[in-house]
Amino acid sequence: MSPGHRSPSQLWAIARRKLFSRRGSYDKDYDSQHRSSGSADSSSLSEQNDAFYKYSQEVLEKRDMVYRKVIENMGIRSSDSTGASYASASMVPIGRPPLPYTIGDPEWNTTNSSVKYLDHACDDDISAYRNSVLAVYTRVYTVAKVVFMAFLHYGLDLDDIPDGLMTYIRNAEQAVISNKITDLVDSVDNLYRALYARLIMELANVELCSCFNFGVARVSSHNNFILPEPRHLFNIFLACKQFLDSATVCSVFNREAIGEYQSGFVRRSVQNLIGVGIALDDLIGFRRFVLGIVENRESPFRQKWGGGGLVYHMPPAELLAIQAERYMAFTARETHRLMIPDQVLPFVERYTIDPERLEREFIQDHRQAALAMLEGKTLGDLRNEGTTDELMKYVKERKCICRSTCSCSLICTREPERPCPCAEWKITVMLAQSRSGRGPLGLRDRCTVLSKAVFLEVASIRDDIDTFQIAVALDRAVRLFAEEIEKELFAEA
Repeated sequence: MSPGHRSPSQLWAIARRKLFSRRGSYDKDYDSQHRSSGSADSSSLSEQNDAFYKYSQEVLEKRDMVYRKVIENMGIRSSDSTGASYASASMVPIGRPPLPYTIGDPEWNTTNSSVKYLDHACDDDISAYRNSVLAVYTRVYTVAKVVFMAFLHYGLDLDDIPDGLMTYIRNAEQAVISNKITDLVDSVDNLYRALYARLIMELANVELCSCFNFGVARVSSHNNFILPEPRHLFNIFLACKQFLDSATVCSVFNREAIGEYQSGFVRRSVQNLIGVGIALDDLIGFRRFVLGIVENRESPFRQKWGGGGLVYHMPPAELLAIQAERYMAFTARETHRLMIPDQVLPFVERYTIDPERLEREFIQDHRQAALAMLEGKTLGDLRNEGTTDELMKYVKERKCICRSTCSCSLICTREPERPCPCAEWKITVMLAQSRSGRGPLGLRDRCTVLSKAVFLEVASIRDDIDTFQIAVALDRAVRLFAEEIEKELFAEA
């Protein structure tokens, strides 16, 4: 064999010697057999071997750079050291849905394995995922309880069927203390769908009722709460809808599911109406009036609610008239008391106070009212400058501590001896805030009592005040409900 010609095995051996610093027995055996021929031409192949070695190193370095870039894009910190550093590197969790949770997010569908994994992640910390779901749950549940309390006061259909709003509220109250995140996600998704569908329908009913001018002022007394006028109730329901429309609550809106719920509700309502019957003539002519609006395609109501842009299934005109008529009520239906737990509030009745002491307190109340009027404030605004203990003392004696946004504030300032009509819901909220534990009532009953207080609060806001104040009151209610849920979870832990 000529020196210039080398077999493939010889070339492979030369390459192995250049690429690998440690040679095995195969290299030694091969060297002993081909040392004479290999040494003769080693100098002639040195340049080719060096080039091949450099090329191999460049390929390996390039592949390493690509690997590092891929790893960085995945969010994994690469390391050049040994396996110990890889153990400390921050790895992206595998098999978990993205944060934060929102209703309608396909990644949070409970049929996905990533969501099911959260129920069985025994050794992993999933508190961030549960807290994210609880944040949305609290907002939806708070709005649902407040809206449902309004339904109770006006005597509306509570839709107590397996797929109705009332059932979904109960399911949500059971799921919040469950250890399964999938149960919590399912409950809040179902509650949102039923609540949103029903809320849209009641918005239309309230607006239709507000078209009729009854011409009677509504003023509450300390023992007889007067329901808000339809225009004010419309603003309350609208603020609730805006809470549900928030992108932090719902990211993917399911129009079909909400439309199906509305269709089912209308179908059940029509069946109930057929069984009872309807008389188109009433004492004040309300039904005839609203029928003329609904049947007129050119009316502003039909143009607004009959279009295709809204998620609204318009009921038949006769049913719509009956549903809208219920919002003309002045006082709450007695049936609502049966669904609200009784509680003994620590009021100090005036007949139990010493007459001389009571007279001195009345004099002090008049002085405070005069000072408040001189400063351009209400009596409640002035008293809110005091301590929490002082406020509790006032409210226990049914003395006004309401801000100027409340409809009673001006009357209570002019008449400081008047028992404040807001004392009941005020003391309910203050007792809940001061209570460290969950108390004798369960979560459902506590939240029902609080939802009544919140509804009375938003109903007492002055009509001439910006509707932003309703949203502020609802936001305070969300924090209040969150505290009650936290107390319940802490007690169950």
